[in-house]
Amino acid sequence: MSRARTADRRQSFLLPPSPEEWVAADDPVRFVADVVDSLDLAALGFVDPPASAPGRPPYSAAMLLGVWLYGYLRRVRSTRGLEMACRERMPLLWLTGMQYPDHNTLWRFYDQHRAPLRKLFKRVLQLAARAGLVGMVLHALDGTKLAAACSNESALHLESLLKEQARLLEQVVDDSMQQIDQRQSTEQGAVVLAPAQTERVARLAQIAEGLAALEQADLKHLHPQEPDARMQKVNGRFELGYNAQAVVDENHLLVAEQVVNDQNDLHQLEPMLRHRDETLGEKPEATAADSGYVTAASLEKVHAAGHTVVVAEQDVAAPRPDPSKPYDKSNFQFDRARNVMICPRGELLPLHGLTRKHRGGPLDAVYRCRNRQCPVRAECTRSPQGRTVARSVDDASLERQRKLQQTSLLQGAYARRKTLIEVVFAVLKQIDGFRRFTVRGLEKVRTQWSLLCTAYNLRKLYAHWCAGRFLRVAA
Repeated sequence: MSRARTADRRQSFLLPPSPEEWVAADDPVRFVADVVDSLDLAALGFVDPPASAPGRPPYSAAMLLGVWLYGYLRRVRSTRGLEMACRERMPLLWLTGMQYPDHNTLWRFYDQHRAPLRKLFKRVLQLAARAGLVGMVLHALDGTKLAAACSNESALHLESLLKEQARLLEQVVDDSMQQIDQRQSTEQGAVVLAPAQTERVARLAQIAEGLAALEQADLKHLHPQEPDARMQKVNGRFELGYNAQAVVDENHLLVAEQVVNDQNDLHQLEPMLRHRDETLGEKPEATAADSGYVTAASLEKVHAAGHTVVVAEQDVAAPRPDPSKPYDKSNFQFDRARNVMICPRGELLPLHGLTRKHRGGPLDAVYRCRNRQCPVRAECTRSPQGRTVARSVDDASLERQRKLQQTSLLQGAYARRKTLIEVVFAVLKQIDGFRRFTVRGLEKVRTQWSLLCTAYNLRKLYAHWCAGRFLRVAA
Protein backbone atom coordinates (compact mmCIF):
# COMPACT_ATOMS: atom_id res chain seq x y z
CA MET A 1 0.00 0.00 0.00
CA SER A 2 1.49 3.32 -1.11
CA ARG A 3 1.49 6.47 0.96
CA ALA A 4 2.08 10.11 0.24
CA ARG A 5 5.64 11.37 0.18
CA THR A 6 6.61 13.89 2.81
CA ALA A 7 9.57 16.25 3.02
CA ASP A 8 12.30 15.12 5.40
CA ARG A 9 14.20 18.38 5.88
CA ARG A 10 16.64 16.80 8.36
CA GLN A 11 17.89 14.24 5.86
CA SER A 12 21.70 14.02 5.85
CA PHE A 13 23.88 13.04 2.90
CA LEU A 14 26.65 10.51 3.18
CA LEU A 15 28.55 12.42 0.49
CA PRO A 16 27.96 16.13 -0.25
CA PRO A 17 25.93 16.66 -3.47
CA SER A 18 27.71 18.28 -6.40
CA PRO A 19 26.33 21.54 -7.86
CA GLU A 20 26.60 19.84 -11.27
CA GLU A 21 23.71 17.59 -10.24
CA TRP A 22 21.45 20.53 -9.57
CA VAL A 23 21.27 21.75 -13.16
CA ALA A 24 20.23 19.69 -16.17
CA ALA A 25 22.72 19.22 -18.99
CA ASP A 26 20.53 21.22 -21.37
CA ASP A 27 19.55 23.98 -18.93
CA PRO A 28 19.74 27.48 -20.49
CA VAL A 29 22.15 28.59 -17.77
CA ARG A 30 24.78 26.23 -19.18
CA PHE A 31 24.18 27.80 -22.58
CA VAL A 32 24.73 31.27 -21.09
CA ALA A 33 27.95 30.08 -19.45
CA ASP A 34 29.16 28.71 -22.81
CA VAL A 35 28.37 32.02 -24.52
CA VAL A 36 30.30 34.00 -21.91
CA ASP A 37 33.24 31.56 -22.06
CA SER A 38 33.38 31.88 -25.86
CA LEU A 39 33.74 35.68 -25.73
CA ASP A 40 36.92 37.69 -25.49
CA LEU A 41 35.62 39.86 -22.68
CA ALA A 42 38.71 42.05 -22.51
CA ALA A 43 38.45 42.87 -26.22
CA LEU A 44 34.80 43.85 -25.73
CA GLY A 45 35.74 46.12 -22.84
CA PHE A 46 34.66 44.04 -19.82
CA VAL A 47 37.22 44.38 -17.06
CA ASP A 48 37.50 42.87 -13.59
CA PRO A 49 37.77 45.30 -10.67
CA PRO A 50 41.31 45.68 -9.31
CA ALA A 51 42.13 42.99 -6.77
CA SER A 52 43.70 45.58 -4.49
CA ALA A 53 40.44 47.49 -4.06
CA PRO A 54 39.33 47.89 -0.44
CA GLY A 55 36.43 45.89 0.94
CA ARG A 56 35.23 42.45 -0.01
CA PRO A 57 36.94 40.61 -2.91
CA PRO A 58 35.33 41.75 -6.19
CA TYR A 59 33.21 39.58 -8.46
CA SER A 60 34.57 38.74 -11.89
CA ALA A 61 33.17 40.41 -14.97
CA ALA A 62 32.38 36.99 -16.47
CA MET A 63 30.20 36.04 -13.50
CA LEU A 64 28.27 39.31 -13.43
CA LEU A 65 27.79 39.29 -17.20
CA GLY A 66 26.41 35.76 -16.96
CA VAL A 67 23.95 36.86 -14.27
CA TRP A 68 22.69 39.75 -16.42
CA LEU A 69 22.36 37.60 -19.54
CA TYR A 70 20.56 34.80 -17.73
CA GLY A 71 18.32 37.33 -16.00
CA TYR A 72 17.26 38.94 -19.28
CA LEU A 73 16.88 35.49 -20.81
CA ARG A 74 14.45 34.63 -18.00
CA ARG A 75 12.79 38.07 -18.07
CA VAL A 76 14.29 39.22 -14.75
CA ARG A 77 15.63 42.70 -15.48
CA SER A 78 15.76 44.62 -12.19
CA THR A 79 18.86 44.57 -10.01
CA ARG A 80 16.90 43.63 -6.90
CA GLY A 81 15.14 40.87 -8.81
CA LEU A 82 18.50 39.54 -9.95
CA GLU A 83 19.88 39.74 -6.40
CA MET A 84 16.95 37.66 -5.13
CA ALA A 85 17.28 35.21 -8.02
CA CYS A 86 20.96 34.64 -7.19
CA ARG A 87 19.83 33.38 -3.78
CA GLU A 88 16.74 31.44 -4.83
CA ARG A 89 17.17 30.05 -8.36
CA MET A 90 19.20 26.90 -8.66
CA PRO A 91 20.63 27.76 -12.14
CA LEU A 92 22.06 31.04 -10.80
CA LEU A 93 23.40 29.31 -7.71
CA TRP A 94 25.25 27.03 -10.14
CA LEU A 95 26.36 29.91 -12.35
CA THR A 96 27.73 31.99 -9.47
CA GLY A 97 29.12 29.06 -7.49
CA MET A 98 26.75 29.91 -4.63
CA GLN A 99 27.96 33.48 -4.40
CA TYR A 100 25.48 36.29 -3.95
CA PRO A 101 26.19 39.61 -5.70
CA ASP A 102 23.91 42.30 -4.33
CA HIS A 103 21.89 44.80 -6.36
CA ASN A 104 24.46 47.59 -5.94
CA THR A 105 27.22 45.38 -7.33
CA LEU A 106 25.05 44.34 -10.24
CA TRP A 107 24.09 47.95 -11.05
CA ARG A 108 27.68 49.20 -10.87
CA PHE A 109 28.74 46.51 -13.32
CA TYR A 110 25.89 47.43 -15.68
CA ASP A 111 26.53 51.16 -15.40
CA GLN A 112 30.29 50.86 -15.89
CA HIS A 113 29.99 48.56 -18.93
CA ARG A 114 27.30 50.24 -21.03
CA ALA A 115 29.43 50.38 -24.18
CA PRO A 116 30.65 46.74 -23.88
CA LEU A 117 27.08 45.55 -23.33
CA ARG A 118 26.08 47.20 -26.61
CA LYS A 119 29.02 45.54 -28.39
CA LEU A 120 27.84 42.22 -27.02
CA PHE A 121 24.85 42.20 -29.36
CA LYS A 122 27.10 42.40 -32.42
CA ARG A 123 29.54 39.80 -31.14
CA VAL A 124 26.84 37.21 -30.42
CA LEU A 125 25.36 37.86 -33.86
CA GLN A 126 28.76 37.38 -35.50
CA LEU A 127 29.13 34.02 -33.73
CA ALA A 128 25.72 33.03 -35.09
CA ALA A 129 26.71 34.15 -38.59
CA ARG A 130 29.91 32.07 -38.44
CA ALA A 131 27.77 29.07 -37.54
CA GLY A 132 25.59 29.73 -40.62
CA LEU A 133 22.50 30.58 -38.59
CA VAL A 134 21.82 34.07 -39.99
CA GLY A 135 19.59 34.20 -43.05
CA MET A 136 20.69 36.45 -45.91
CA VAL A 137 17.66 36.26 -48.20
CA LEU A 138 15.07 38.69 -46.79
CA HIS A 139 15.42 41.07 -43.86
CA ALA A 140 12.68 43.26 -42.41
CA LEU A 141 13.09 46.69 -40.80
CA ASP A 142 10.68 48.45 -38.46
CA GLY A 143 10.51 50.56 -35.34
CA THR A 144 8.36 50.58 -32.23
CA LYS A 145 7.69 53.35 -29.73
CA LEU A 146 8.41 52.65 -26.05
CA ALA A 147 7.63 54.90 -23.10
CA ALA A 148 10.45 56.58 -21.20
CA ALA A 149 11.08 56.04 -17.50
CA CYS A 150 9.97 59.60 -16.71
CA SER A 151 6.40 60.66 -16.04
CA ASN A 152 4.30 62.74 -18.42
CA GLU A 153 2.69 64.54 -15.50
CA SER A 154 5.98 65.93 -14.18
CA ALA A 155 7.20 67.05 -17.62
CA LEU A 156 7.07 70.57 -19.05
CA HIS A 157 4.38 71.06 -21.70
CA LEU A 158 4.31 74.38 -23.53
CA GLU A 159 0.56 74.61 -24.07
CA SER A 160 -0.38 73.73 -20.48
CA LEU A 161 2.28 76.07 -19.05
CA LEU A 162 1.01 78.99 -21.14
CA LYS A 163 -2.57 78.33 -20.04
CA GLU A 164 -1.56 78.10 -16.38
CA GLN A 165 0.55 81.23 -16.70
CA ALA A 166 -2.37 83.20 -18.16
CA ARG A 167 -4.70 81.96 -15.41
CA LEU A 168 -2.25 82.82 -12.62
CA LEU A 169 -1.45 86.23 -14.08
CA GLU A 170 -5.15 87.06 -14.09
CA GLN A 171 -5.42 85.99 -10.45
CA VAL A 172 -2.32 88.01 -9.52
CA VAL A 173 -3.83 91.11 -11.16
CA ASP A 174 -7.06 90.58 -9.20
CA ASP A 175 -5.04 90.16 -6.00
CA SER A 176 -3.17 93.40 -6.69
CA MET A 177 -6.37 95.34 -7.27
CA GLN A 178 -7.80 94.00 -4.02
CA GLN A 179 -4.62 94.99 -2.16
CA ILE A 180 -4.83 98.53 -3.57
CA ASP A 181 -8.49 98.87 -2.57
CA GLN A 182 -7.73 97.54 0.91
CA ARG A 183 -4.82 99.93 1.38
CA GLN A 184 -6.88 102.93 0.28
CA SER A 185 -9.77 102.04 2.56
CA THR A 186 -7.63 101.36 5.62
CA GLU A 187 -4.90 103.92 4.81
CA GLN A 188 -2.22 101.34 5.56
CA GLY A 189 1.07 101.68 3.70
CA ALA A 190 2.35 98.14 4.08
CA VAL A 191 0.87 95.33 2.03
CA VAL A 192 1.11 91.75 3.30
CA LEU A 193 0.58 88.98 0.76
CA ALA A 194 -1.67 86.11 1.73
CA PRO A 195 -0.16 82.58 1.58
CA ALA A 196 -2.18 81.75 -1.53
CA GLN A 197 -0.89 84.89 -3.25
CA THR A 198 2.70 84.01 -2.35
CA GLU A 199 2.22 80.55 -3.83
CA ARG A 200 0.92 82.03 -7.08
CA VAL A 201 3.93 84.33 -7.42
CA ALA A 202 6.31 81.44 -6.73
CA ARG A 203 4.51 79.23 -9.25
CA LEU A 204 4.76 81.96 -11.89
CA ALA A 205 8.52 82.05 -11.36
CA GLN A 206 8.65 78.26 -11.87
CA ILE A 207 6.58 78.55 -15.04
CA ALA A 208 8.90 81.23 -16.39
CA GLU A 209 11.88 78.93 -15.79
CA GLY A 210 10.08 76.07 -17.54
CA LEU A 211 9.17 78.20 -20.54
CA ALA A 212 12.77 79.39 -20.79
CA ALA A 213 13.98 75.76 -20.74
CA LEU A 214 11.52 74.82 -23.51
CA GLU A 215 12.59 77.80 -25.60
CA GLN A 216 16.27 76.99 -25.17
CA ALA A 217 15.68 73.34 -26.19
CA ASP A 218 13.33 74.41 -29.03
CA LEU A 219 10.77 71.86 -27.85
CA LYS A 220 7.12 71.82 -26.84
CA HIS A 221 7.54 68.97 -24.36
CA LEU A 222 10.52 68.40 -22.06
CA HIS A 223 11.28 66.49 -18.89
CA PRO A 224 14.10 68.16 -16.91
CA GLN A 225 15.38 64.79 -15.60
CA GLU A 226 15.22 63.13 -19.02
CA PRO A 227 15.84 65.76 -21.71
CA ASP A 228 16.52 63.14 -24.42
CA ALA A 229 12.95 61.78 -24.38
CA ARG A 230 10.52 63.05 -27.01
CA MET A 231 6.75 62.92 -27.29
CA GLN A 232 5.88 59.66 -29.08
CA LYS A 233 2.64 57.85 -29.86
CA VAL A 234 2.87 54.86 -27.51
CA ASN A 235 0.00 52.36 -27.42
CA GLY A 236 -2.46 54.84 -28.89
CA ARG A 237 -1.59 57.78 -26.63
CA PHE A 238 1.13 60.39 -26.65
CA GLU A 239 3.85 59.92 -24.04
CA LEU A 240 7.47 60.87 -23.61
CA GLY A 241 9.44 57.99 -25.01
CA TYR A 242 11.93 56.70 -27.55
CA ASN A 243 11.87 55.14 -31.00
CA ALA A 244 13.37 51.62 -30.86
CA GLN A 245 14.59 50.25 -34.22
CA ALA A 246 15.32 46.67 -35.26
CA VAL A 247 16.15 44.59 -38.35
CA VAL A 248 15.29 40.88 -38.39
CA ASP A 249 16.24 38.09 -40.80
CA GLU A 250 13.99 35.34 -42.19
CA ASN A 251 14.92 33.12 -39.22
CA HIS A 252 13.59 35.74 -36.77
CA LEU A 253 17.07 36.64 -35.55
CA LEU A 254 17.67 40.31 -34.85
CA VAL A 255 20.56 41.50 -37.02
CA ALA A 256 20.59 45.20 -36.11
CA GLU A 257 19.19 47.35 -33.30
CA GLN A 258 19.26 50.98 -32.25
CA VAL A 259 17.28 53.54 -30.27
CA VAL A 260 16.72 57.12 -31.43
CA ASN A 261 14.51 59.91 -30.17
CA ASP A 262 13.20 60.86 -33.63
CA GLN A 263 9.41 60.94 -33.71
CA ASN A 264 9.29 59.19 -37.11
CA ASP A 265 11.37 56.73 -39.13
CA LEU A 266 12.12 58.90 -42.17
CA HIS A 267 15.86 59.15 -41.47
CA GLN A 268 16.48 55.63 -40.14
CA LEU A 269 16.57 53.51 -43.32
CA GLU A 270 20.19 54.06 -44.31
CA PRO A 271 21.67 54.10 -40.76
CA MET A 272 19.98 50.83 -39.78
CA LEU A 273 21.12 49.03 -42.92
CA ARG A 274 24.62 50.38 -42.39
CA HIS A 275 24.68 49.06 -38.79
CA ARG A 276 23.61 45.65 -40.04
CA ASP A 277 26.25 45.54 -42.78
CA GLU A 278 29.01 46.60 -40.40
CA THR A 279 28.12 43.67 -38.14
CA LEU A 280 27.58 40.95 -40.74
CA GLY A 281 30.00 42.14 -43.41
CA GLU A 282 27.55 41.36 -46.22
CA LYS A 283 24.15 42.39 -47.55
CA PRO A 284 21.02 40.23 -47.86
CA GLU A 285 19.23 39.79 -51.16
CA ALA A 286 16.51 42.24 -50.09
CA THR A 287 15.26 44.29 -47.14
CA ALA A 288 11.58 45.13 -46.61
CA ALA A 289 10.64 48.44 -44.97
CA ASP A 290 7.25 50.00 -44.32
CA SER A 291 5.98 53.37 -45.50
CA GLY A 292 7.40 55.20 -42.48
CA TYR A 293 10.89 54.87 -43.99
CA VAL A 294 10.00 55.72 -47.56
CA THR A 295 11.21 58.93 -49.12
CA ALA A 296 12.72 59.32 -52.54
CA ALA A 297 15.92 60.62 -50.96
CA SER A 298 16.28 57.68 -48.57
CA LEU A 299 15.66 55.15 -51.35
CA GLU A 300 18.26 56.88 -53.51
CA LYS A 301 20.80 56.82 -50.69
CA VAL A 302 20.43 53.09 -49.95
CA HIS A 303 20.47 52.28 -53.66
CA ALA A 304 23.78 54.11 -53.98
CA ALA A 305 25.09 51.99 -51.08
CA GLY A 306 24.19 48.79 -52.96
CA HIS A 307 21.05 47.79 -51.02
CA THR A 308 17.94 46.22 -52.50
CA VAL A 309 14.99 47.63 -50.54
CA VAL A 310 11.37 46.61 -51.05
CA VAL A 311 8.49 48.85 -49.92
CA ALA A 312 4.72 48.73 -50.31
CA GLU A 313 3.51 49.30 -53.88
CA GLN A 314 1.22 52.15 -52.84
CA ASP A 315 4.19 54.04 -51.40
CA VAL A 316 5.84 54.39 -54.79
CA ALA A 317 2.83 54.13 -57.12
CA ALA A 318 2.79 56.67 -59.93
CA PRO A 319 -0.14 59.12 -59.82
CA ARG A 320 -2.95 58.17 -62.17
CA PRO A 321 -4.13 60.86 -64.60
CA ASP A 322 -7.60 62.20 -63.87
CA PRO A 323 -9.62 62.58 -67.12
CA SER A 324 -11.87 65.16 -65.46
CA LYS A 325 -8.84 67.38 -64.69
CA PRO A 326 -6.86 67.77 -67.93
CA TYR A 327 -4.26 70.05 -66.32
CA ASP A 328 -3.73 68.07 -63.14
CA LYS A 329 -0.10 67.47 -62.11
CA SER A 330 -0.42 63.79 -63.05
CA ASN A 331 -0.87 64.83 -66.71
CA PHE A 332 2.49 66.61 -66.81
CA GLN A 333 5.48 64.63 -68.13
CA PHE A 334 9.07 65.02 -66.98
CA ASP A 335 11.82 65.11 -69.60
CA ARG A 336 14.90 63.99 -67.67
CA ALA A 337 17.31 64.71 -70.53
CA ARG A 338 16.28 68.37 -70.81
CA ASN A 339 15.27 68.75 -67.14
CA VAL A 340 11.90 70.29 -67.98
CA MET A 341 8.25 69.46 -67.35
CA ILE A 342 5.96 69.15 -70.38
CA CYS A 343 2.37 70.21 -69.95
CA PRO A 344 -0.56 68.48 -71.76
CA ARG A 345 -0.42 71.19 -74.48
CA GLY A 346 3.29 70.60 -75.10
CA GLU A 347 4.53 73.73 -73.32
CA LEU A 348 7.94 73.39 -71.65
CA LEU A 349 8.23 74.38 -67.98
CA PRO A 350 11.89 75.09 -67.15
CA LEU A 351 13.43 74.64 -63.74
CA HIS A 352 12.54 77.57 -61.47
CA GLY A 353 14.32 76.57 -58.25
CA LEU A 354 14.71 74.07 -55.39
CA THR A 355 12.68 74.05 -52.20
CA ARG A 356 11.72 72.02 -49.14
CA LYS A 357 8.20 71.76 -47.76
CA HIS A 358 9.52 71.64 -44.20
CA ARG A 359 12.85 71.80 -42.42
CA GLY A 360 14.80 68.60 -42.91
CA GLY A 361 12.33 67.36 -45.51
CA PRO A 362 13.09 66.08 -49.00
CA LEU A 363 14.34 68.47 -51.68
CA ASP A 364 11.90 69.30 -54.48
CA ALA A 365 12.56 70.82 -57.87
CA VAL A 366 9.99 73.43 -58.95
CA TYR A 367 9.20 74.06 -62.63
CA ARG A 368 7.27 77.16 -63.76
CA CYS A 369 5.41 78.00 -66.94
CA ARG A 370 6.57 81.28 -68.53
CA ASN A 371 3.95 81.50 -71.27
CA ARG A 372 1.75 84.37 -70.15
CA GLN A 373 -0.25 84.19 -73.39
CA CYS A 374 -1.34 80.57 -72.90
CA PRO A 375 -5.02 80.27 -73.94
CA VAL A 376 -5.83 77.88 -71.05
CA ARG A 377 -3.90 79.78 -68.40
CA ALA A 378 -7.01 80.58 -66.36
CA GLU A 379 -8.09 76.94 -66.45
CA CYS A 380 -4.60 75.67 -65.55
CA THR A 381 -3.76 77.93 -62.59
CA ARG A 382 -4.95 80.84 -60.48
CA SER A 383 -1.45 82.02 -59.66
CA PRO A 384 -0.46 85.34 -61.29
CA GLN A 385 3.15 84.05 -61.53
CA GLY A 386 2.09 81.12 -63.69
CA ARG A 387 1.61 77.38 -63.23
CA THR A 388 4.24 75.58 -61.13
CA VAL A 389 4.82 71.84 -60.84
CA ALA A 390 7.09 70.25 -58.22
CA ARG A 391 8.84 66.89 -58.29
CA SER A 392 11.30 65.24 -55.95
CA VAL A 393 14.87 65.53 -57.16
CA ASP A 394 15.25 61.84 -56.26
CA ASP A 395 12.18 60.56 -58.07
CA ALA A 396 14.40 58.27 -60.18
CA SER A 397 14.57 56.02 -57.11
CA LEU A 398 10.76 55.75 -57.12
CA GLU A 399 10.77 54.66 -60.76
CA ARG A 400 13.52 52.16 -59.98
CA GLN A 401 11.46 50.79 -57.09
CA ARG A 402 8.40 50.31 -59.32
CA LYS A 403 10.44 48.26 -61.79
CA LEU A 404 12.08 46.32 -58.96
CA GLN A 405 8.77 45.15 -57.55
CA GLN A 406 7.82 43.67 -60.91
CA THR A 407 10.65 41.12 -60.74
CA SER A 408 9.58 37.58 -59.83
CA LEU A 409 12.24 37.37 -57.10
CA LEU A 410 10.79 40.21 -55.04
CA GLN A 411 7.07 39.77 -55.70
CA GLY A 412 5.44 39.10 -52.34
CA ALA A 413 8.59 39.99 -50.41
CA TYR A 414 6.95 43.00 -48.75
CA ALA A 415 3.98 40.89 -47.64
CA ARG A 416 6.35 38.80 -45.51
CA ARG A 417 7.56 41.83 -43.57
CA LYS A 418 4.81 41.65 -40.94
CA THR A 419 5.40 37.95 -40.28
CA LEU A 420 9.04 38.73 -39.51
CA ILE A 421 9.57 41.97 -37.63
CA GLU A 422 6.16 42.46 -36.02
CA VAL A 423 6.33 39.00 -34.46
CA VAL A 424 9.57 40.04 -32.75
CA PHE A 425 8.02 43.21 -31.33
CA ALA A 426 5.01 41.20 -30.13
CA VAL A 427 7.32 38.84 -28.22
CA LEU A 428 9.32 41.68 -26.66
CA LYS A 429 6.21 43.61 -25.61
CA GLN A 430 3.64 40.93 -24.83
CA ILE A 431 5.64 37.90 -23.70
CA ASP A 432 8.69 39.66 -22.27
CA GLY A 433 6.50 42.46 -20.91
CA PHE A 434 8.90 45.20 -21.99
CA ARG A 435 6.83 48.31 -22.67
CA ARG A 436 8.75 50.99 -20.81
CA PHE A 437 12.42 51.74 -20.35
CA THR A 438 13.54 51.71 -16.73
CA VAL A 439 16.67 53.85 -17.19
CA ARG A 440 17.00 57.52 -18.10
CA GLY A 441 18.95 59.11 -20.92
CA LEU A 442 19.50 58.05 -24.52
CA GLU A 443 22.80 56.25 -23.88
CA LYS A 444 21.41 54.15 -21.03
CA VAL A 445 18.23 53.45 -23.00
CA ARG A 446 20.32 52.19 -25.91
CA THR A 447 22.17 49.83 -23.57
CA GLN A 448 18.93 48.41 -22.18
CA TRP A 449 17.44 47.88 -25.64
CA SER A 450 20.65 46.26 -26.88
CA LEU A 451 20.72 43.86 -23.91
CA LEU A 452 17.06 43.03 -24.48
CA CYS A 453 17.74 42.26 -28.16
CA THR A 454 20.78 40.16 -27.21
CA ALA A 455 18.64 38.10 -24.83
CA TYR A 456 16.02 37.65 -27.56
CA ASN A 457 18.68 36.30 -29.93
CA LEU A 458 20.07 34.01 -27.24
CA ARG A 459 16.64 32.43 -26.80
CA LYS A 460 16.59 31.74 -30.54
CA LEU A 461 20.14 30.38 -30.51
CA TYR A 462 19.52 28.17 -27.47
CA ALA A 463 17.70 25.58 -29.60
CA HIS A 464 20.69 25.45 -31.97
CA TRP A 465 23.01 25.03 -28.98
CA CYS A 466 20.96 22.08 -27.75
CA ALA A 467 21.23 20.54 -31.22
CA GLY A 468 24.98 21.14 -31.36
CA ARG A 469 24.81 23.69 -34.17
CA PHE A 470 25.94 26.75 -32.19
CA LEU A 471 29.21 27.57 -30.40
CA ARG A 472 30.66 24.13 -31.07
CA VAL A 473 30.63 24.99 -34.78
CA ALA A 474 31.40 28.69 -34.38
CA ALA A 475 34.21 28.31 -31.87
